[in-house]
Amino acid sequence: MLPGKKYRPEDIVRLLRKRFWLLLVPFALVAALTAVLVHQMPDVYESSVTLLVVKPKIPVSLVPGSDDSNLQDRVRSIQQTVFSRPRLARIIEENNLYAGARANGALMEDVIARMRNDIGFTFTPGQGDSVRLSFYGGSPKLVQTVARQLGDLFIEENMKDRELSAENTTDFFEAEIADTLSRLQEREAKLRDFQVRNQGQLPSQLGGNLQQLGNIHAQQRASEQALDRLGQRRLTAQRELSQLEVAGATATTTTPPVAPSGDAGAYVGTTAQQLAQARAHVADLEARGMKDAHPELAYAKRQVADLEAKLQREALTRPVSSVEVARPEDQPRLRRIQELRTDIASIDLDMEREKAEQQRLRDQEAEVQARVDASPGLEAQLIELTRDYDSINGRYQALLNQAEQARMAVTVERKQIGEQFQIVDPANLPERPSYPNRVRYNAMGMVLGLGVGVVLIGFLEYRDRSFKTDVEVTTLLALPVLAVVPRMQSDRDQRRNWWRRWSLRLGLGAAVAACFTVIAYTLVR
Repeated sequence: MLPGKKYRPEDIVRLLRKRFWLLLVPFALVAALTAVLVHQMPDVYESSVTLLVVKPKIPVSLVPGSDDSNLQDRVRSIQQTVFSRPRLARIIEENNLYAGARANGALMEDVIARMRNDIGFTFTPGQGDSVRLSFYGGSPKLVQTVARQLGDLFIEENMKDRELSAENTTDFFEAEIADTLSRLQEREAKLRDFQVRNQGQLPSQLGGNLQQLGNIHAQQRASEQALDRLGQRRLTAQRELSQLEVAGATATTTTPPVAPSGDAGAYVGTTAQQLAQARAHVADLEARGMKDAHPELAYAKRQVADLEAKLQREALTRPVSSVEVARPEDQPRLRRIQELRTDIASIDLDMEREKAEQQRLRDQEAEVQARVDASPGLEAQLIELTRDYDSINGRYQALLNQAEQARMAVTVERKQIGEQFQIVDPANLPERPSYPNRVRYNAMGMVLGLGVGVVLIGFLEYRDRSFKTDVEVTTLLALPVLAVVPRMQSDRDQRRNWWRRWSLRLGLGAAVAACFTVIAYTLVR
């Protein structure tokens, strides 16, 4: 190309007319070659099935689903299961897919990998969650059958996956329930053993123990008051008895009567008088509030016993003739003495009973007080045992509810009323191949051939540095054209050139016609 040369539209038209065959021939050759290659490509048919996610027929609030995982994760899991080697191998054998490759000794792993490449999978999440499964093959009927099997297998695996998930959940909860129940029974046995072992001193029984302790104190006060009253009665009776005995002794002896002195070693008179004085002294000591354990009172009582024994011995050794016969005027006194002695004996029995009752009340008070004192220490242990029991019992009740929901979820999945995939667009029987798109490929070949021709024309024009017109000489060289010498040829050379041009044109035209014939043939077939 000449430096500085500019092309006008008419120059381009002239260039195309001059190099017409250089544009047409590559165009025809490339288009024909493309048509042949496309025609040799095998037809590939596509059949697809569309699955839609159907929401549960029972509200999730009533029966929670067995599989709460993300839908996209679950679809991916099912996809891996459907595309697994055993399932694809079964489909290949049932439909005799890739028979040529298997007949030529291809490994099953390679055949399965080829089938995975021929399967199309598209998941569309959103409001209308859907899954589209496609299969590509050379037979329309075969691809329809395989696509339908893939759709059915996807639905089947989804149902099995959800049911298995629900069953696994149920088994898990059953195992947890058994373990928790064992722990609950263990805690319950410990709590029951603790309550039995500490019966009567549990914190819940503290109020009853305090009330019982108050009742015991009231009974003790009543017993003490009764014992005081009995003591007063006995003291009064003992004084009266002593006076009557002293009076009787004075009447039967010549010894003057001696009043009780209150001193255990100053008794005087006859044995009967001394005994009366000793008894009066004992009654006086008891009236002062002395107890049986007091040394002085114990000594006085021993003297009474000794004097009573001495009096009995004197009565046995006294002659019969010496026994005084009671006088008529002494009969009331003697009866009164007998009554007083009987009352004193009865009072003594009552006092012994009251003392035994007081001892019983003291023992009972000590026992109840020990329960009250033990309650605060046992409360901490009982709180710990109860807290563990309540915690495990709460978990046990929660597991029971969850297990019941899991069993209901299994029932829902088995009755196919839960979330599932439903075919909304069944596998179609393709009427035309989806690959290759021959019209598109042939058009691309024509465009490529036309581009090749344009590139060749541009390349030759770029290499051409000759002047074509006198205007180019004047414009590019800035020199005036003095004369134009025409090309001189003999008639023979002209005829030879004419025949050469037309022979070339006819040959190129025939080649172009042959190319277009090939294109037309491939398109018709």
